[in-house]
Amino acid sequence: MVEFSQAVDLPWTAARADDPRIKWIARDHTKPGRPAAEAWVLHATLEWTRAHLEDSKEQVGQAMLAAALELVGISAPIMTIQSHRWLYALVDRPIGEDCPYEDGVGICGDGLLGGRIESAMVAGLALANRILGDR
Repeated sequence: MVEFSQAVDLPWTAARADDPRIKWIARDHTKPGRPAAEAWVLHATLEWTRAHLEDSKEQVGQAMLAAALELVGISAPIMTIQSHRWLYALVDRPIGEDCPYEDGVGICGDGLLGGRIESAMVAGLALANRILGDR
């Protein structure tokens, strides 16, 4: 996460990136209940993460920041950088089925379709529809 000392002038609050280093960029401060400071969350791609597993948090933070600045052209002054490695947050090989379901029992979750909250939502809605369809 990068916190800037002033507002960043971009017309969007979140984006998936087509970049070998960064997969996702989001304005953290636009989420409900978050501090108003201009803060952005950067998610690395699985491949980039694997290539930099042994790097320090500081190295990862600086590399991700450089990639983001290059990718979207942000030029606001930086206040803080925080790095955290969610080593097990991404799924290597999702099963590709939104909600395995049989005899009234089903499972759902982000890992079934590839990770991220959007996958969890799609799987949850699919399972709810399956359950409601059994009534």
